[in-house]
Amino acid sequence: MPSAAIVSHGNTSAERSTTHAVSGPTVADLFDAYLIYLDRRHRKPSTQRAYRSAFKRARPVLGSIPVNRLDLADLVDLHDTWHETPVIADRTIGYISAALTHAERLGWRPVGSNPSKLVIKYNPKPQLVPVARDTLLQVLEAVDHLVAAEEIDLVCATCFRLLVYTGARLKEILTARWSFLDVDEAVLRLPDSKSGAKDIALSDEALAVLSRVPRVSPWICPGRDPRRPRVEIRNAWDKVRRRIRCAGLRRHDVRRGFATALHQAGVPLADIGELLGHADPRTTKRYAQPRTSRLRGRISNVLKGGDDDE
Repeated sequence: MPSAAIVSHGNTSAERSTTHAVSGPTVADLFDAYLIYLDRRHRKPSTQRAYRSAFKRARPVLGSIPVNRLDLADLVDLHDTWHETPVIADRTIGYISAALTHAERLGWRPVGSNPSKLVIKYNPKPQLVPVARDTLLQVLEAVDHLVAAEEIDLVCATCFRLLVYTGARLKEILTARWSFLDVDEAVLRLPDSKSGAKDIALSDEALAVLSRVPRVSPWICPGRDPRRPRVEIRNAWDKVRRRIRCAGLRRHDVRRGFATALHQAGVPLADIGELLGHADPRTTKRYAQPRTSRLRGRISNVLKGGDDDE
C-alpha cells in the first residue's frame, strides 16, 4: 500500500518529513556509512569526492528522514529542486540510488525497495546501439585519408587507430606513456584507470601503429607541448565523422563497436569484460550486443530443425 506521502505528492519534502516516524538510522547515517564503504573498497579519490559532494547537496533535505521511510515522493521533490541543473539533478539521484542499495545490504531497507529507480531523469542515458564492424573499418579508412591530406596530425591518427584496435577508453590512450608499453608481452600496463590498474592487450595491428610513432615525448599521444599529453582531439574527430557521414558517432562508440565485433566473432563475454576492464559483467553485456541479423539466422536454424553451430 503506498504511503500517504506518495499519494499527496503536492506536499513539500519539508512538510512530509515531519510525518516520518523517527526510528532507526537516518539518511544522513546512510550517507556516512556509504562513504566509509567506498573508502574500504578503495574506490578512487575522484569517485569518493563525487559521492561526498552529492550527499552534501542532499543532506539538508533528506538527512533527517529515517532510511526505511524514505519514499519516491521525497526523491522526486529533491530532483525537482534542481530542475535548472538537470545533469546535477540526475547524477545526485544516481548516487543516492547506490547508497540506498547499500542500505538494503545492511538490512536498513527491504531488498528491492529502492525508490530512486522510479525517478524520471531529465537526461536519460541514450539507448546503446551496437556499432557495426564496417563502421570501425570506415573510421580507419577515414583516418588514413585525413592524415594523407594533412587534415589531421599523426597524434590524433594514432589515438583513433588505437581506440579501434584496443577498445580502450579515450583517456587511457591520451594519458598513456611509452614507459607503459611492454612490447614482449604486447600490452600497455596502465598503473591506473577508471577500474584501477589494468593491462591493455595490443594486437599486431596496434603494435604496428605504435611502431610508426616517433618517440619525441614521454607520452604516446603528446600535446603541442611535448611535455604534456594531447587533450584536444574534438576537431579531428569531427572530421572523421564527416568523412564517414556519421555525425552521431561518438568516440566512446568505438569502444562499444570493438566489444560487439569481438562478441560476434565468438569471444566469450567474460573475456571481453577482462579486455575492456569492466568491473561489472552487466556492463559488458550491454556493450557487446549481438546484431539482430545474426539472431535471425539462429532462429531460422532452430525452426528448420537444423543444428545451431553458434
